[in-house]
Order: sequence, then C-alpha cells, then structure tokens
Amino acid sequence: MKTGRPSTRKRTPFGERLYLLRMAAGLSQGQMAEGLGLTQKSFSWWERRNVALRPDQIEKLLELLNISANELFPGVSKRKPSKKSTD
Repeated sequence: MKTGRPSTRKRTPFGERLYLLRMAAGLSQGQMAEGLGLTQKSFSWWERRNVALRPDQIEKLLELLNISANELFPGVSKRKPSKKSTD
C-alpha cells in the first residue's frame, strides 16, 4: 500500500538497491523504520540520499531484510592483504 506523496528526488544507487530489497521482503518504510528505531521520514532518506550507516544499522538491515552483506553491497569484497616485497 503506497501512502504519502511521491518523492521527486531520484534514488541513489544504494537507495535503489535498498528499495528493491525492501519491496522484495514485503516491508513498508514504516516497518523498516520501526525495526531500525528510526522515523519513517529518516528511513525514506536512506532510499533517496547518500547516507553513512553505522555497523549496527547495517547488521539490523541485513536481519530485517533477511539477506547477506553481499546482497546489500554487491561488488564489495573483503580486502586481501597486500603482499609486501622483501627485497
């Protein structure tokens, strides 16, 4: 159920991915916000603007959406330690 007025601001790439994952999980912005301890307005910003998420917020997002970090952040992998030459 869509409520409120539609935003005129285009989603960021992360926001678009978050939106699609939320819709696939069948959750509203309000439900996500409640699960994250935010207001609906604050969560809507996550889908529209660049945001810096804390590690605890990322963990909660993964839990609410029942996804892995790779699904939320595709293309980001663990850094491999650089090999230092021992010349």
